[in-house]
Parts: sequence; C-alpha cells; structure tokens
Amino acid sequence: MEPTVYELARELANRILESDYAKAVNETRYIFDGNEQAQKLLFDYSDAKKKYELEKDSLTEEGQKERLDKISDMAQNLRENSVVADMMRAENRYRMFVSSVMDVFNASLSGQEQEGGCTGKCSTCAGCH
Repeated sequence: MEPTVYELARELANRILESDYAKAVNETRYIFDGNEQAQKLLFDYSDAKKKYELEKDSLTEEGQKERLDKISDMAQNLRENSVVADMMRAENRYRMFVSSVMDVFNASLSGQEQEGGCTGKCSTCAGCH
C-alpha cells in the first residue's frame, strides 16, 4: 500500500527536523540555555523593546531617541555575544533551509520545475559558507 499524502508530509517534516540545520539550532539553543549571561542579554533586550512600544507615545521625541539608542546598544551587545550570535545564525540558516524546501514544494504545486540543493548562487544559500 502506498503512503498517504499526510504520511509523506510527516516524513518530510521529520527529515527537516533531522537535518543538520535543525541539529545546529538544537545544539545552539542548548548552549544558550546553559548560559545565564546570554539569556539575560536577550531577556533585557526583549523587555526593553516591549516597554518602548508600550510607552513610546508618552515619551518626548528626545526620550524616544534615548530609548532607541539604548535598545540599539543592547542589540549590538547581543550581536557581540558569541552564544547569542551562534544561535541566531543557526536559526536563520534553518529558516532559510525550510524556506527553500517550501519554494520547491510551491513550485511543484504550480507546475514549475525546481530542484533543491546547490544552485551555485552562494549569496542565497544557508549551506557551506
């Protein structure tokens, strides 16, 4: 008996979850979960952004600029933290991978021929670089 479309969809999802991209996300999240400094940086940044969004209408133009400058500094600190940077990079590569799989899927649904894998256009690839 042939597998159903739903079984094939589950198989594809499982293969994506078993990919090197997904494994990298899991590994970097595990490292992040064990690093209190990285967690605090991310929490403080997220909290500052939320507070700004809630309070920006009550702030003066100068107050808004001060808050945005502080948030920008916090974002820079996040980018400079190797644990956070590695996790964000892994998550971005995983999103790009899933997006490329979905592009192949959608192209196939619309009757277009599109192959997955290396296209030779490194700037659009999450792979080897």
